[in-house]
Amino acid sequence: LTLGIALGQDVDPHLGDRARDLFAAALPGTRRLRALRAVASSSLGCVAALDSGTLGAALQTETEAALVRLAALRRHAFTTTGDHESDWPWPEPVLTYENALLPRALIVAGHRLGDVALERRGLEILDWLIAVQVADDGSFSPIGNDGWWRRGGRRSHFDQQPIEATSMILACEAAQAVSPDPRYRVAAERAYGWFLGANDVGLPV
Repeated sequence: LTLGIALGQDVDPHLGDRARDLFAAALPGTRRLRALRAVASSSLGCVAALDSGTLGAALQTETEAALVRLAALRRHAFTTTGDHESDWPWPEPVLTYENALLPRALIVAGHRLGDVALERRGLEILDWLIAVQVADDGSFSPIGNDGWWRRGGRRSHFDQQPIEATSMILACEAAQAVSPDPRYRVAAERAYGWFLGANDVGLPV
């Protein structure tokens, strides 16, 4: 993901060339990825690299193919696991860390590929994450890492991590780019407020 973003930064031509070389060397490794967060991050990196317009024809073709492969893995995960008819649409039996990264990647890749179903599934999963991470007072309350939240169990409210708020902000930004629904702006502001003290203990982070 970082290499893909670096390709779009017009600050240092040498840095861009080096990032492109590293990105090209790392791209074949995406064939071995199966962990959902690694697949999501790599998908976002591919989209960022393609959006940079700096890849050249051969590397662009390879990157597009990698993005299609990675999108297929995520589509499979979100259609063959989880229960779409229940209150647990998540593809894992436990909700852990950087959760909003997954729907963000679905939305961004779906939009890039023109895959409306993939984009829509990302929005649905993000909607669910937003709904289950709101405290009674309306503030953002992410899943804590002191026990996480296993399906059928009690969610942890302790040891919340800044990466949860950050990933939610970025996922809502991706959703805003494809949907006019104002709830994504509201959810992003709520997650940002978590850093400023609008959290379970009322303290700025």
